[in-house]
Amino acid sequence: MDKPKIAIISNRKQELYGHLHMEDFRMVLLDNEEMNLQIVNEDLPDVILLDGRGKPLPEILRMCLDIRAFNAVRYIVLLAIIDRTADGLELVQSGLDDFIVCPIDPQELQARIACGLWWGNTRKPKTDRWTEYNQLANILVQKEEEIHAVMDAAADPIVVYNMEGEVGYVNPAFSIVFGWKKEELLGRRIDFVPEDQKKATGDQVRKVLEGESCTGFETRRYTKDGDLLDVLISANLFRHDGQIRGMVVTFHDVTQQKKNMEALKQAQTMLVQSDKMSSIGQLAAGVAHEINNPIGFISSNIKTMGEYAQDLKTMIGQYRIFCNAFGQGGSQQEESLREIEALEKNIDIDYLMEDMTNLLSECREGLDRVKKIVMDLKDFSHPGEVNKVACDINAGIESTLNVIWNEIKYKAEVIKDYGELPFIDAFPQQLNQVFMNLLVNAAQAIETRGEIRITTRALDKEIQVEIADTGAGIPEQHISRIFDPFFTTKEIGKGTGLGLNIAYKIIESHHGRINVSSKAGKGTVFTIHLPVLSNAL
Repeated sequence: MDKPKIAIISNRKQELYGHLHMEDFRMVLLDNEEMNLQIVNEDLPDVILLDGRGKPLPEILRMCLDIRAFNAVRYIVLLAIIDRTADGLELVQSGLDDFIVCPIDPQELQARIACGLWWGNTRKPKTDRWTEYNQLANILVQKEEEIHAVMDAAADPIVVYNMEGEVGYVNPAFSIVFGWKKEELLGRRIDFVPEDQKKATGDQVRKVLEGESCTGFETRRYTKDGDLLDVLISANLFRHDGQIRGMVVTFHDVTQQKKNMEALKQAQTMLVQSDKMSSIGQLAAGVAHEINNPIGFISSNIKTMGEYAQDLKTMIGQYRIFCNAFGQGGSQQEESLREIEALEKNIDIDYLMEDMTNLLSECREGLDRVKKIVMDLKDFSHPGEVNKVACDINAGIESTLNVIWNEIKYKAEVIKDYGELPFIDAFPQQLNQVFMNLLVNAAQAIETRGEIRITTRALDKEIQVEIADTGAGIPEQHISRIFDPFFTTKEIGKGTGLGLNIAYKIIESHHGRINVSSKAGKGTVFTIHLPVLSNAL
């Protein structure tokens, strides 16, 4: 049977050699710089004697780990000579099997080697501790590679920061979106936060460090080329061995999405405006009629006043003749006076003066009527406001009625039951379009003659507008679809199917709601609820 083999790693190998009996062991002597065990792979030692005297603990730890890194030494007993017992306990956790503390007792050293040999021989057939260790290490490496593979495959940019704010990892998506290569960022900070976003970003970082989760934080970030991207950020701390090690941050680029939303918003605005102008086109004849009525009597009154003006001109001429004859006395003065009296009687001067006043008053009323219709029509056809304003809903309904009155007055009696309402924060032109669509629909639903009732009320933190008609009603199978785009029960060419859908969208954009109830043959009721201004109650 071969003698046990001992490898001595020490700068004082001769001293250690003297403590051991040559006849009991086979020994190989190495320097610390010669710890390449490949030289003994053909005949591996049974015990490695590591001399750690005078060395700092981290260096001894490194030596232990370096030795244990060789798969071939899994059963080799690792014995160290050290200066302190406390160091030995920590070394055992790093793979050391046993240790002795200086000064060296030769008998103790030999006893420890004998115990190590027994322990090594005993455990060889029963356990494979280092195989298990290597298997676990391989599993950990594999899992780490899998995690990196998943993060590398992520479509959104991902950055892992350490607690100093330095980059420890970036995935390929980050380089694609923001332009920096991985090598440019690792171990460094990324300066890509715009000045106007630094305070909000700092607040979010502090919240995450305090344990809060950050999800969907909307902000902006610069790319390497200086472009500004709109992003949504999610961030969470990550821990290892129970300690916070850093922060994982995910960026979701919504720049194009925001552009698409803006384009969609513009398209919706154009659609609303198109529907509005289409409605005005359908109502054009009625609006013209509403304007023609006052224009007609204004024109008639002006014609009459022209005739009155001619009579007054004749009358004034006669007064001048009388003034010239005044003071001359005689028959010429008397004759002139008689002619004046006859002319006043002929043209009925008292009636003329009174009627002129009435005609002027009617003309003013007619012009005010035309002016109001034109102004309401102008406001209604305007593309719309940029910002919400405080508006009076009752006034908006009245303005809408003024524009569409010719469409309603021959079909229904309008009953107004207006409550005292607070102002609401809204786009008044958009709401007027809603009222127009509902009121025109109500009138069109009445076949001969009916009633439209408009009721407004102030409720708790909102207002309610109810528009009810006594028309034909909506079939039950259509109720669930009336707010769908392009759905209409009207004949082809008499409706686009967009009116109620646009009304629904407008009310929704005002954070309100619109409901409908209807009974066939009885009529329909639309109810709108809109929030009021916080300082209006």
